[in-house]
Amino acid sequence: MSREGYMRSVSVPSEGYEVFHDEKPGMVRIRIYEVLGPAPPREEPHDDVIFTSWDVWEFEQDGIDAYVANNLDWLKQKAKAEEEAALAAEVRAERNRLLAKADIAVNKALDQGNTGSEAEARTYRQALRGIPDQAGFPYDVSWPTLGGV
Repeated sequence: MSREGYMRSVSVPSEGYEVFHDEKPGMVRIRIYEVLGPAPPREEPHDDVIFTSWDVWEFEQDGIDAYVANNLDWLKQKAKAEEEAALAAEVRAERNRLLAKADIAVNKALDQGNTGSEAEARTYRQALRGIPDQAGFPYDVSWPTLGGV
């Protein structure tokens, strides 16, 4: 997952990445930085920047620094795709939890013969199913609501 924060501009590697060895056998961790802009002003002068960073794991190999330098854009895309997939899985898990509650609401309304509540619960359930089709998915999700669920 990505991290955002403030960092002194001199602390951001000029290459835009760092390679960490010996954390896992046969693997290297690559931290990729993207500077988003200067940090907000404070009372004391500073040169801090706002940044986002991602960690990517790759197999250890000879010339890893050259590999990273030559493939930095691809590695950043890979990291962003992995982050999006993880977030999408979290959103889908929450959606599935709410779908189970919506199924109960539909069945309860059916048992009680309450066609109005049944229709409302079915509409809610359909809206939950449509969450992955929303334009901002998985970063900007509009969650439907149903009273009492």
